[in-house]
Amino acid sequence: MSDVLNLTHKNFGGYIKMGDFIAVLNILSFIRKSSDSMIKFHLPESELQKKEHVIKFKNFLNNHTNFFSEIPGVRNYEMNWEIWGFRKKYGEHVIIDNPHTQEKKICIFPLLNASYNTQRNWPLGILEKNIKKFSMPEYDMFKRIICIEDAGLINDIDIKNFSISTNFEDNLFHAMTCSHYVGGDTGFSHFTSVLSDTKDLVYYYSKGLHGTWESSFTSPFYTGKKGKMEYYEHSVI
Repeated sequence: MSDVLNLTHKNFGGYIKMGDFIAVLNILSFIRKSSDSMIKFHLPESELQKKEHVIKFKNFLNNHTNFFSEIPGVRNYEMNWEIWGFRKKYGEHVIIDNPHTQEKKICIFPLLNASYNTQRNWPLGILEKNIKKFSMPEYDMFKRIICIEDAGLINDIDIKNFSISTNFEDNLFHAMTCSHYVGGDTGFSHFTSVLSDTKDLVYYYSKGLHGTWESSFTSPFYTGKKGKMEYYEHSVI
């Protein structure tokens, strides 16, 4: 039986959001490598940000990975980390196995409604540029999908040859099966960046600071090796 360490949000400086999961799993992956064990974390729902998609993502990870135990362990995790600072100090270790077959599919995950660090929100021109690019004839053999929480955010945009998907679980599947992923500073980008397969990955991040953090501080994992960063000036919004 695998050893289990119990977590609270206090271990990581706040309630866990979707993107934070990947940084937390990076810590666990480092512990596994260092201890040569298959140790797991127990992270109760009470320690998560109270958002429906965060709970759904936790359930997805429970069902599709071996990182979490729903049964508490006998030990508590005693360390306290700023999770992105841990990554900066100890590197990138997490990989999530992707069992799905990759399709010829282009998925754009625009970020338009961030409620904090709002400079993460894309200027609409970024979305329109990518819709135009991937609507060219050379991509006619590809499925083309805009994966977004609220379709109303793009009512005024000509989506050309793209369809729209707003279902969270469907969008997780699209992220896993697409051949081309375009996204912003979101949990989906962090998730896609650590999948075991190779995709064409492009991330659009605001240039400069996120609060007091450099943009690259919370960039998706393995950028430069598995993905391309495109920075935009927040002032153009």
